[in-house]
Amino acid sequence: MRLSRMDLDEGGDDPRRIAEAILAQFPETPIPVPVEAIAYALDIREIRVESLKSFEGALITTGPEKGEGSIVVNAENGLRRRRYTVGHELGHFLHPSHIPHAGKFQCTLDDMSRNSSDGTDKRARQEVQANAFATELLLPRQSFLHDLQRKGGLDLAHIIELGNDYDLSKEAVVRRCVSLQKEPCAVVFSRNGRVRYFCKHDDFPWLDIRPGNPMPRQSITARGNGVVGQSSDWAKIDGGVWLSQARRCCVVEQTLLQQGGYRMTLLALDDEDGDHEEEDALMESWPPKFR
Repeated sequence: MRLSRMDLDEGGDDPRRIAEAILAQFPETPIPVPVEAIAYALDIREIRVESLKSFEGALITTGPEKGEGSIVVNAENGLRRRRYTVGHELGHFLHPSHIPHAGKFQCTLDDMSRNSSDGTDKRARQEVQANAFATELLLPRQSFLHDLQRKGGLDLAHIIELGNDYDLSKEAVVRRCVSLQKEPCAVVFSRNGRVRYFCKHDDFPWLDIRPGNPMPRQSITARGNGVVGQSSDWAKIDGGVWLSQARRCCVVEQTLLQQGGYRMTLLALDDEDGDHEEEDALMESWPPKFR
């Protein structure tokens, strides 16, 4: 495989544009994306799998100019997690403003799940950018949208299938679904009944939960055990269980139990309530007239 780092300059410091510039040089990119081959073609000289205790992956470079680099990934993780880690560290390597401290980046599990920062924390911002790059490279926007639409809608069963197709973890895939899905939705990641983190569509209401909080007692997730690897049916639940402000709406919830006490909970607004909101808006715009 032949790729040119010079052709990535037009991407500037935008992770999405950098990833798209790579894929543009590789127009018939196979799925799953061959991330290791891409890394080697872009001056990564070695990808090592080692047992790591305090971090998930690392990038080691020749210096601030990043002429060459090596990537280390955690042997304790499965292949799919390691593929994402390679993409994340490659993002650090290719991003022009990511200057490694003492010649290296060391990225933790929390870094791998960062999807926002307040802009004041430089390191957090760089981790968000590295995640954005890995997502754009490993789940190419047009290809993934096509496959998502072909599956026929939002469902955790489809997340499992797409994870198999793209050879990535369900966690990475569902985050991509939430960001690209037309229907406003959110996903909550938990372990042993406590919130790890969540991400949501821009148009989905804010959630009344924080990392470390117990899952809401009235949620379907908190009330059911489930079968590992098998998604639950969708169930309607009062919006006040999850949402930070009282709303005249219901939420539909679906959950997936995973190994080690991990869970994913998918949330969407109930369609029938959307119809009520449209009716309310129509009535407000058409006030009664008295003679």
